[in-house]
Amino acid sequence: MLMGLDRRRKMLGYLRRVNYSTFENTCKELGIQYSPPQPYTRHITKRWMVKKALCIKVWSREKPL
Repeated sequence: MLMGLDRRRKMLGYLRRVNYSTFENTCKELGIQYSPPQPYTRHITKRWMVKKALCIKVWSREKPL
């Protein structure tokens, strides 16, 4: 069942990008309300913060020519 729902969500997303009027009609006929997926958010960990600080430190130095 979950695979079917996932497939439907992907197909509706594609149809929404390609032909929006058909997408709206399809949603009306099926009686569903499409909600786009939530944007990805990174889970901030201590390791990620240390790595980011190191990258900033390395890239902020002047580069020799």
